[in-house]
Amino acid sequence: MGYLTVPTDHLNGLLKYPDAIEPRSFVPRTVPMHFDAEAMPDIDRWVRRRARRMLFVNGAQDPSVAEPFRPGARDACVRWVEGGNHHVTIAGLSPGHRTEAVAALHRWVNGPAAPARRWRTPGRDGAGPDRGGNPFSAW
Repeated sequence: MGYLTVPTDHLNGLLKYPDAIEPRSFVPRTVPMHFDAEAMPDIDRWVRRRARRMLFVNGAQDPSVAEPFRPGARDACVRWVEGGNHHVTIAGLSPGHRTEAVAALHRWVNGPAAPARRWRTPGRDGAGPDRGGNPFSAW
């Protein structure tokens, strides 16, 4: 429950670095590591209650977003790329949502020339091209 696993048994003897996707591979040995079961719930609470100026772009086919972040109403939003996986970008959003996302990023970087606006969330008002087929679009 701490990190993803990838089956590699069928590649025994072929992998040059068989343990390369273990968490320790990304952290120097001098840094102690321990699993903290409260870390993600704490982050989730912060995102829901205090996050500002955050944009989550998720792929609808990415298993890592089975329990996605749901930011509060502080100029933060979740957008979905239909059929997208873990490697989605803003470029994969529908044209309307891409325009919204880029405008928000410009506003966040350049300062509030206009007051921050609430994001239009597909599903609440029935609008938005991401509504079809996305099980998470209702919130």
